[in-house]
Amino acid sequence: MARALWRASAGIGAAHEKVVGVDLLRTPTLALVAAGDASGSPDPSVDAVRRLAAERGTALHVCSPASHVETREIRRTNVVSSVVVDAGLWRSRAVQVARGAVAAVSLQVGSPPMRIDEWAAGLLRESGATWALTPSFHVGDAAALDALLAATEQVRMPELVTHLPVDAGVLAPGAIDGFLAALARTRPRPFAFTFTAGGTPFDRPQTLLGLRRLLAVHPGSHVYGVAPLVAADALAHGAGLVSVGPSALAPRAPGVAEVAEGPLPALFLETLLELRSPSDYADWFAGEESPWCDTCAARLDLFDPTDADRAAIARHNAHAVDDLGRWLLAHDPADRAAALAARLADALDAHAALTADLGGAAPVVDATLSALCALETTT
Repeated sequence: MARALWRASAGIGAAHEKVVGVDLLRTPTLALVAAGDASGSPDPSVDAVRRLAAERGTALHVCSPASHVETREIRRTNVVSSVVVDAGLWRSRAVQVARGAVAAVSLQVGSPPMRIDEWAAGLLRESGATWALTPSFHVGDAAALDALLAATEQVRMPELVTHLPVDAGVLAPGAIDGFLAALARTRPRPFAFTFTAGGTPFDRPQTLLGLRRLLAVHPGSHVYGVAPLVAADALAHGAGLVSVGPSALAPRAPGVAEVAEGPLPALFLETLLELRSPSDYADWFAGEESPWCDTCAARLDLFDPTDADRAAIARHNAHAVDDLGRWLLAHDPADRAAALAARLADALDAHAALTADLGGAAPVVDATLSALCALETTT
């Protein structure tokens, strides 16, 4: 999203920001994405995530046009996990504001339009979910944001969270003031944010700082569809719930082409805090002792592009990301940011100590890890 779209509405600066967030949870929570993609295609991580959640009580984020049906299926074997249902309409539809007509949420379609709380009550009753996100369309500019906020201002149910799917550009230095100003003009209520992009927007320190600033003003907010390190940083800085998907790539806005990934899904390696192709690890650890996972009882650098190995990676990622969240949230809230910073520094040191067969070159450090470590030296 162009920063200029937000500058015009900027009217609130960091020195004047009032904390208006509403905590939805007494204890912050990390959730795992547990649904297929927008096309309904099966995702190899889904079964692994759902099995882990049933065993551990891990929270789940079900983003799918059939999220209520999928949640009902989850509840057959798992009555413990908190579950968020998200119809995912933002993946294919954008807020439209033209000639006085506004289409910002799906409930504005139909005659007469259904009251949003009435819709949510039925959805939660039918699905057995813990929370529902408003059926919002994607926000493309400042006028669309105002329209979506107005369309959801009547939300009163505590289990219904106003969902703002918006380009990650709103967190940039030239845009965050305007974004916060727009939120300040609406009725205070819990918000859920999905930040879309064509790649990995949180590999820049200023984007991470923008998210921290947003959470400082709106503590307890939900943040959906981020990579593990972004999720951990958000939890350490006030998020109420974050969900982690199977990829380091950000969710895509309507009309944005999918970025092709390799034959194997990325694997999350806890010692290095990296989420990348297992082939990278095979190169890095060539001639060295392979990384090992006690939980999986398996090496983590040798996989083939088979369904069995894809499932093995999915199972590993599910527990590894959940373990990271549980480790962080075991700390007192005031200590989480410092604990995470120390672990990030340890991961950076582990990169420096790794001798890989890369022709004398050091392993390339994950950009988000580098950005987070850079923040600790400048803030």
